[in-house]
Amino acid sequence: MLDQEYGAVVYAVQRALASAGGVLREVAIPMDDDAAQIVARVEAAINTRTRLLVVDHITSATARILPVQQLADLCRSKGIAIAVDASHAPGQLDLDLDRLDADFWFGNLHKWVCAPLGSAVYRIAPRWQAHMRPLIVSWRDAEDYPAPWDMLGTVDISAWLAAPAAIDFFNRLGWERVRAANQARMRYGRDLVLAALGLSKDILPPDAIAMGLVPLPPMEGGRAACAALQKRLGEVYRVESAITTCAGAYYLRVCGQLYNSAADYEALASAIGTELRG
Repeated sequence: MLDQEYGAVVYAVQRALASAGGVLREVAIPMDDDAAQIVARVEAAINTRTRLLVVDHITSATARILPVQQLADLCRSKGIAIAVDASHAPGQLDLDLDRLDADFWFGNLHKWVCAPLGSAVYRIAPRWQAHMRPLIVSWRDAEDYPAPWDMLGTVDISAWLAAPAAIDFFNRLGWERVRAANQARMRYGRDLVLAALGLSKDILPPDAIAMGLVPLPPMEGGRAACAALQKRLGEVYRVESAITTCAGAYYLRVCGQLYNSAADYEALASAIGTELRG
């Protein structure tokens, strides 16, 4: 996996490897690498023992779109599987999952589609469907795919049933219109925060998504430091924004969604400026 993978997914992979006797190899990806360089680094890391590549579609910590189509094509050519963590992709990107044909692809609907928590999309490539079973064993476990996934004990399926209404809501607004508005909000907020920290607007230009990064001054403490600053912003200033770390650097992630207002970003810029510049 890449060094920008979401932390909880890293934990899930480590848990699986512990029981399977596998080894996790992390590929370092510099922030200024382009798509071709990322693919080249991954290809160089693959060896005869490699079985699976786990990669973000859009990174959470660094707000980057990764070249998953090229990586999926590479994995097929090498005879290894690819699992794409696309938690931030639905609603932000136009997707053709059949063309991508990742072995495993999963994306949340509660983020950029505003569906209820617990609703997501999980695509298992046809070549794997006969081999996969859900973690929860229930009455339809002996049936063919996808029946075992449709009954999972006492799981509340109301979020799944509500998800189409959320999708239809954005269909009526127009996805391109929504994305353009969200990206404009993000850029407005990101520029305010950059100014509050005395940084140039051309630092780490964002991808064409509603997520942008602001580099933060050096800190110590890794994830604990991120959590502490994020908690202080919430409790003292009543604003929420993700504080992330990758490769020893720290970032504030600014996002734009239709429910955000200019006042939200002004409050964020004022809070982070007060905390880090005084």
